[in-house]
Amino acid sequence: METDEFLDDILRINCVPTSGQGLLVERELARSVGGYDETLRAAEDWDFCIRLAAQSAPHWIDEPLVAYRTGFASMSTDTRQMEDELRTVVDKHADLYRRRGVAPDWKAIHESLIAADLLAGRWSAVRRAGRSVRARPTVHGLTRIPLIAAAPRWFSHRSAARRISQVPEQWRRQANDWLIDLLPAGGS
Repeated sequence: METDEFLDDILRINCVPTSGQGLLVERELARSVGGYDETLRAAEDWDFCIRLAAQSAPHWIDEPLVAYRTGFASMSTDTRQMEDELRTVVDKHADLYRRRGVAPDWKAIHESLIAADLLAGRWSAVRRAGRSVRARPTVHGLTRIPLIAAAPRWFSHRSAARRISQVPEQWRRQANDWLIDLLPAGGS
């Protein structure tokens, strides 16, 4: 992938899965972009990836190397702080957005936060789905709102199943093999 193409993609949304946990970056490149911005608390990985992408295109390793788990008390479930920090990152890179002619994809960003909002309760997720629709109205987005309100558990399970189905089967088998050793005796 070319640097310019990837830079435009990462400016729209953090398209690097588990970027805070799964990056391997040459020390000199990390130093040249200033490392992580320690003033950020929830979107420092996106900011770092934007700055890296402005310097160099990524090289992908096509195999699973990182497992990521989100729990109820996880920092990524504080979506209010997350959204504030995402806006801070966008503001920080405003000149780059202007020069590239790119805008953040707030619809996709809000959609990426719905699952975490469901952990806080259905109404948080309904409000988030509403923000997504306001960012870019679609029929699919409008139909999602009553589904979340009426059946949040079903919606959460459906969303998780959809995300899991996007992971290649071979990767899922590898991850299960790694994780089985971490389970307590009894297997759950």
